[in-house]
Amino acid sequence: MPHITRTVLIAALILWIGVLPIVGTARETTGPSAFPPRRLDQRLEAALGSAPPKWLVGVAVISGHTGKTLYARDADRLLVPASNAKILTLAAAFAALGPGFTFRTEVLAGGRVEEGVLHGPLVLRGGGDPSLTSEGLWGLVLDVQAAGLHRAQGDLILDDTGFDRTPPPSAGPGRNEGRPYGAVTSGLSLNFNTVAVEVKPGPRAGEAVRAVTVPPLRGLRLENGARTRPPGTPDTLSARVTRPTWEAPAGTVILSGAMPAGASSRRVWRSVPDPAILAGETFKEFLKRADILVEGTVRRGSGPPGVRPLAVRESPPLSVLAREVGKRSNNFYAEQILRALSPSPPRSTRGGIEAVRAWLQRRAMPLGAMKMVDGSGLSRENRASALLLARVLREAANDPETGPEFRGALGVAGEDGTLDHRLNDLRGRVRGKSGYLDGVSALSGWTRGRDGEELFFSILINGARLDPGVAKAFEDRIVRVLAEDASPPGR
Repeated sequence: MPHITRTVLIAALILWIGVLPIVGTARETTGPSAFPPRRLDQRLEAALGSAPPKWLVGVAVISGHTGKTLYARDADRLLVPASNAKILTLAAAFAALGPGFTFRTEVLAGGRVEEGVLHGPLVLRGGGDPSLTSEGLWGLVLDVQAAGLHRAQGDLILDDTGFDRTPPPSAGPGRNEGRPYGAVTSGLSLNFNTVAVEVKPGPRAGEAVRAVTVPPLRGLRLENGARTRPPGTPDTLSARVTRPTWEAPAGTVILSGAMPAGASSRRVWRSVPDPAILAGETFKEFLKRADILVEGTVRRGSGPPGVRPLAVRESPPLSVLAREVGKRSNNFYAEQILRALSPSPPRSTRGGIEAVRAWLQRRAMPLGAMKMVDGSGLSRENRASALLLARVLREAANDPETGPEFRGALGVAGEDGTLDHRLNDLRGRVRGKSGYLDGVSALSGWTRGRDGEELFFSILINGARLDPGVAKAFEDRIVRVLAEDASPPGR
């Protein structure tokens, strides 16, 4: 082969070999730049740079596969978690009680029954069921009727001793009093321990607002001081519920303020100070409607020895109840479930918190990373670190026995719960729990990156005059970084 030919071939071969890496790199590059993508920590730092300087922000991201911390920014700082505290309640509840756990409400006969007459008291015993509504209570009445009872010669005894009567720190006198989201807990509960008042303006200005309790109860007194004002005036109607009295054994609803003429009717919900009495008075009214007469009075107690069941209602299983907590952020359900974690009656908030702490200890999680005072996160005294919440999420979600039910209890981005209108571009790809109080915003959950690995995260924000819209957008921005699957540190 001539020398010039060999020279040309060698030069061409060198050029071809030199082009190969360039062609290969070009195929792997998704954008105009041939530089490698920024690592996860770099992209998260860029996203976190948009946080206002007065915010206190804790962020943790851990690997679902290994549990390794992939990113941490003040992740050990104790911050107010708001409703993200419900994650602790649910994780411990699934482990200790099991997904099939149910609450029981019983109607018991405190004496012999002859020819449809109970010679003794009738006992309504609560088991702390947060889901018991008027419909469920009516079902118990129908079961009592089917058992053949038509008269009880004794009292109607309300047994709420399964739970202690001390309200959680976030409920009771002076603490969210009357607000439906701050209803007190009780061993015997009904309708989330709230009452509803249907209100609508009168036909002319100056007339009383039309009002009725739902359902109507003879033992619940209504004092209507609200008036109708001219069209276009502000709606200032408010309601509060007083404690039971002899004249009003289920309490008194006091209406004040005004509604503008022509306004639509609406319902006003208020929590009640004595849930067991409300449940008992409602039960007695329902019995009367079913032609079952209780000759005695309604009172608290545990009933005589030797009582036997006439009717029993089981709540839906914990796997269903938990969705009210994780998806809809129901504070009342969370507090009732926390108390159910207590080892023995009377079950209390403190006993439930000790059960949560025991769950953390068994999994070698630091107790100093949280301060828990209730099960819902409504109290501002709660504290938790972002790293702890991310670890709890991973542990509970990956539990071989209860993980599927725990996962199903949390909201799905763009689909349901408090996340139904968030992260719509990641619809179905993010599960989590949001949280909000004045000055607090939180989002904790998990998502899958493009490589298929689950990334568990927690974002806690505390700050005075915090704009919830800005905070949510900030949280969503961080989640989008995770879902885009930037390369984690060290990869």
